Amino acid sequence: MMPALPRSSVRRDTFISLARSNILVFIVESSRKFSRNSSHGHAPRKQANACAAPGEHGLHFTANGPTAQAKPNIAAFKAALAKRGGAASPKPEFKGGAAVGILRHIVVADSDAEAQRIAKPAFEYHLKDLEWLRDRARAAGGSDLVTRLNVRRGSTFEECLGNGMILAGTPATVRAGLEREAAELGTNYLLAYLFFGTLTYAEAKRSLDLFAKEVMPALEKL
Repeated sequence: MMPALPRSSVRRDTFISLARSNILVFIVESSRKFSRNSSHGHAPRKQANACAAPGEHGLHFTANGPTAQAKPNIAAFKAALAKRGGAASPKPEFKGGAAVGILRHIVVADSDAEAQRIAKPAFEYHLKDLEWLRDRARAAGGSDLVTRLNVRRGSTFEECLGNGMILAGTPATVRAGLEREAAELGTNYLLAYLFFGTLTYAEAKRSLDLFAKEVMPALEKL
């Protein structure tokens, strides 16, 4: 169970820390500290620049979104962390002492076709929920928050399968995809999203069993 945060620590210009399996995941909120508001006469800073802030503070980091978007964000974090000299609270189980992760939706089945048949309706249902607030913010327009939210992560299962947000296939297919992305992004931590949308318990349990037995052992060396 994640520990509750003191109310005084939850501020718009701070990081909100969430403890998951002893790994600290930090979410950068819309903030004047890390992004200049257009009302001050400045254009909003790029997202990758905002992602340097956790590194400057020596925090651990997990990215989300398509591989092409996550790559510069992770690079900005790692550069800032290196400049600082490392994590404020090093984790020896991670190379370099800092967790550098990526969140991925994952469905594993006995064939690629079966995994994608299961994953498509479940993910597209889930994706609608993920995009609901973004769509409302875009419709409102005219704020720095809208600029931040106006980053399309994909509108269909096929698009997200292609951009890296979801992996669906046999253990070999999923394993190869994770290994390829870890090499490209330089990550050492995976935040796996294995039960979402309309997945049934049986589908999720089978996927988890295959992932645990045939994918996880190969990831230990990454």
